[in-house]
Amino acid sequence: MTEDTNQHKGPFLTLREGCYLVRGPYRSAVYDLRHGRLYSLDPAVVAVLDDALRGIPWNKLRRAVERGSPTAAVQSALEKSPFVRLQPQFVPPPPIENAVIRAPTRRGGVWLEPTNRCNLRCIHCYASAGPALPGEMSLTQWKQTIDQLFAEGFRHFTICGGEPFVYPHLKELLQHLAAHGAEAITVLTNACLLREDTVRYAAEIGVEFGVTFYSHVREHHEKITRVRGSWQAAVDGMSLLLRLGIPFSVNIPLGSLNQDDLEETLDFLVRLGVPRHRAGGNIVYPLGRGCNPEVLPSQRTIFNIRTEIYEIPVGEDGKLDYHTCWRGKLLVMADGRVTPCPSARDERFVIGNLAQRPLAEILADERLHQLWGITLDDVPECRQCEFRYGCHDCRANAFIYTGDLWGKNPYCSYDPQTGSWKAPALPQRSLRRVEKTPGFSLRVSPDGSGVLNDEKSGALFRINASAALIFEALDEPRALEELAQILCKRFDVTPARAYRDVSRIVSHAVKAGILRWR
Repeated sequence: MTEDTNQHKGPFLTLREGCYLVRGPYRSAVYDLRHGRLYSLDPAVVAVLDDALRGIPWNKLRRAVERGSPTAAVQSALEKSPFVRLQPQFVPPPPIENAVIRAPTRRGGVWLEPTNRCNLRCIHCYASAGPALPGEMSLTQWKQTIDQLFAEGFRHFTICGGEPFVYPHLKELLQHLAAHGAEAITVLTNACLLREDTVRYAAEIGVEFGVTFYSHVREHHEKITRVRGSWQAAVDGMSLLLRLGIPFSVNIPLGSLNQDDLEETLDFLVRLGVPRHRAGGNIVYPLGRGCNPEVLPSQRTIFNIRTEIYEIPVGEDGKLDYHTCWRGKLLVMADGRVTPCPSARDERFVIGNLAQRPLAEILADERLHQLWGITLDDVPECRQCEFRYGCHDCRANAFIYTGDLWGKNPYCSYDPQTGSWKAPALPQRSLRRVEKTPGFSLRVSPDGSGVLNDEKSGALFRINASAALIFEALDEPRALEELAQILCKRFDVTPARAYRDVSRIVSHAVKAGILRWR
């Protein structure tokens, strides 16, 4: 028997059905779509697998290396891996593109913010919740909005805000969602104002609750909420949910005041009766009142332990559903504005307003389709990453931190060029800049205060000296920190006080349409 004939004799080692190899710059990955798992392979394993997938018989590959060598050990380990098999005939494995689906209009969840009002004044609130927004929609408008959402195929809803239990018609909204047959309803709450009648009704229709809680230390919790008594009220609210047997999860946003409290807070919640797997933490990020660097954590906390096996999303059709986090999702704000995500609150993400346009028109807007359709193939730093098909990337977070919709999400600590993870430092400075909205002119008085003129509507806005100085300084887009430095030079205030004033003034000016984020 000649060598040429022998080289076509099996068995051949190949990928199991439903498994696909994706090569990266350094490491590679195997996607097992049957079990929803992702295996990370180092270069030594990939080199052996590449030879096998070229059709070289497995026995020949085994004989070609010295027994006991590192390559032989890799071969033995690879042969036992759950994503390969030996078969008599060689069949080239299909590319992963055959198993990837892109469905940018597939319906996802919807966040409803019936009000921006909140009983707390949390120092980092991404929504800057507190007072009501001008022109918040009426109950009738909200019911019409829900009717339109169901007509367009949306079935999963999260009610947030603001604080939903501040909204007087929460029960009516829940009833309207239930009457339409919502498949999932979640209410996000600080648990301070839970009304037992509404909570009991919510339990009857299968509503789940998500509770925000900051610390087992009362003082830390109330320094964050800026409301005395809020710690005990939250504990009482969670106790009510536990007593009624209503499932809920607990989110612990970690900032400068509670960043070292996570483990003890989790232990406290277990003692309260919350199952450990139903509570966890995340990082406060610079959005809304969180733009103040004083409220951000001083160092990055890593919550997910990186392992060699990852779970990936597989659609009902058994294919890999390739998309970023906000695909098919909507946020409806209290005043009717629509964006693809609660973290996408910049005016550039606002697609339309349901108080002014029907939902069908908003859903047909090409800008929304472009946002929904983004994948990591569009992100330069990620398009070669072997994990890109299984990554639930958050474009909103990438924009918040980098100011670039196509920037790499800083929450990702993986470098595909080196095949290694590193703990990236959370930016301590707000990288976003603010600029004037065209059409406003300023007249400054001798005392430093001023009057802004909306040249389009003719409306006049009287502003104090600090606001006038900020408006004058925006001859070019500037970061909040730059504006705070300008205030420090003009007025006898500390940098921290200047930043708080700038953050407040800019926040109000953006809401009024006078300034905008760049």
